[in-house]
Amino acid sequence: MNGLRRALGFLLLSFLASGCFTLGGQDPGYDLLLRGGVVYDGAGGEPYRADVAILGDRIAAVGDLSTARSVGVMDVSGLVVVPGFLEAVPEIGSKERGAILDGVTTLVTPVGHLSKKERRRGMRANVFEVAEGGLGTAEPIPALLDALGKGAAGAIAETIRELTHERALSMGLEGRGLLMPGYFADLAVVDLGLGGDDRPEEEAPPVVRHVCVNGEAVVRAGKLLPTRPGRILGRR
Repeated sequence: MNGLRRALGFLLLSFLASGCFTLGGQDPGYDLLLRGGVVYDGAGGEPYRADVAILGDRIAAVGDLSTARSVGVMDVSGLVVVPGFLEAVPEIGSKERGAILDGVTTLVTPVGHLSKKERRRGMRANVFEVAEGGLGTAEPIPALLDALGKGAAGAIAETIRELTHERALSMGLEGRGLLMPGYFADLAVVDLGLGGDDRPEEEAPPVVRHVCVNGEAVVRAGKLLPTRPGRILGRR
């Protein structure tokens, strides 16, 4: 009998340690929940309204998460949520700040252009180094502005696909470029003027409001944060 009790006790401790049990049977929740946005997932399909949940450095769920628990909650109603953009730059340096504010979460740069200081200090954006070739010259905000001028959701979806999933595929970056569960939480929240409201010319859409890199906020309400969660993703 004592042996059975010890065995049951060991199994219970193992079960608790595995994280499969929470007090009261409640879901421990997510780190960040973006509620009420319109999702362009990077695959080129029609946009849809959904909540987006982040846990750790990954997108944990996309859909109706109205009953979900989360440490942080952000109302993004009237805004669109997209995968973070990828952009080619000749060097990191001063380019990173402007790129991040434009919703870029991965910078593609020639091999050897990432300084020791930048490696030591860390970066807000991810960096992928290439020996040759690149992503083309299209910058995210002008490309989105052009798509908005066409006035069709399909044009916007295709532009976002080209700036995200297509570029990630061309660089061989697995787990990036799509806004889907299991992918890295590189994303941008963008005001495309879906509400049709009047605003000053300097605030005309598209305007990037929030940016996350590997699940951590680097831009909030259009302001840079001191966090530097960017990673060196390798080289080709």
